[in-house]
Amino acid sequence: MLTVSDLLKTKKNELFTIGKTKPVLECVQVMNQHRIGALMVTSEQNQIEGIITERDILHAVSERNGSILNITVQDIMTGKEKLVTASQNDTIDLVMELMTSRRIRHIPVLEDGKLTGVISIGDVVKNQLRHALVENESMKTYISGTSS
Repeated sequence: MLTVSDLLKTKKNELFTIGKTKPVLECVQVMNQHRIGALMVTSEQNQIEGIITERDILHAVSERNGSILNITVQDIMTGKEKLVTASQNDTIDLVMELMTSRRIRHIPVLEDGKLTGVISIGDVVKNQLRHALVENESMKTYISGTSS
């Protein structure tokens, strides 16, 4: 069974973070620059404080009639007490279930309280597609009676 650790090994595992006192506008700029949908919120000691996502920002824009100039990340982020996380040993099936049942698109991966990666719904979908293609090729080879 494929684990979070296995999946993290197949992707470019860059971790993008932001401090909770930073302006939301800076958060938007970082997300746009790196073409990502979430940033991990960390303290000065590099401890995880929470996550801020595109959805958090959209809700803030809606609630504030478009004005997010004077708000900080901590005003709208999901704090660590509500954060859904995974560990390196969790299965991808479990991660998919968490994403589906909680309606979330990003899950931070923690080991001993430290951030070691982030799994996105895109990572999971790419993995599922890769698995389906390999299985498809195996079935074709089996049916045709040939081997590569």
